Amino acid sequence: MSTVNSRQRKIWYGVGILLLLGPVVYLGFPARQTAGAVADSGGLGVLSQKRQQ
Repeated sequence: MSTVNSRQRKIWYGVGILLLLGPVVYLGFPARQTAGAVADSGGLGVLSQKRQQ
């Protein structure tokens, strides 16, 4: 029988979700625009910037 109880398993699932959510937010953040050109957004919106290029 497993030594991990239900509460511990829920905590580990929550931590895993947060770790996986980080790259999704980093890559999917919208790029800032200024006068029709894509401005540097500090690394956020990588996919959005590449899509506009």
